[in-house]
Amino acid sequence: MIDELVLNDDKTIRVFSDPLHQRMLFSLVEKGPATSADLARRLGVAAPKMHYHLARMEAAGLLELDREITIHGIQARYLRPAARSYRLGTTVNVSDTGAKNSMLTMARSALDHTYDLFQQRMNTKGETAVLRIESLKLSQDEANEVSLAYQNLLKPWVELSQKRRSEPMESVGAHDWHLLYAQVRADQGENS
Repeated sequence: MIDELVLNDDKTIRVFSDPLHQRMLFSLVEKGPATSADLARRLGVAAPKMHYHLARMEAAGLLELDREITIHGIQARYLRPAARSYRLGTTVNVSDTGAKNSMLTMARSALDHTYDLFQQRMNTKGETAVLRIESLKLSQDEANEVSLAYQNLLKPWVELSQKRRSEPMESVGAHDWHLLYAQVRADQGENS
């Protein structure tokens, strides 16, 4: 598994942005590698549909083989995310409807997933929840500096979290953190 997969081509971005694919990735990250049948049960999706979508994601390079074992003479392929994080490698021109819709779908999936987890925590006795939203107005240079600082700040924590993925949350006294970073830049007009 690589640290970061940069999504550069439209086909891969479209496969990545599919809401079901987002749910599949979240499940694999949170609960670990799974077979097609395991993931179909986790997400309540028909097995043939799950098999089709896993094949699309694997062909796009978003998933990779974790291990293969034989169970009662049948090969079971356990898949995992191909990267610890995914990033769009291109700037999306909002006049490109397809690219804009893909990015909006990805943002909606991430927000919906975070909302669902936040709601679960709020409904669990003894849990605490914190929500912090910041909106910054920065120059392009300042935005690049914030982006780099954000990546550098999170790197050691992401690595530690990856090591703990297989441990129960209670054993480390862990808290779920879901971070979404969005950078939107307005076109620079003559009066800007």
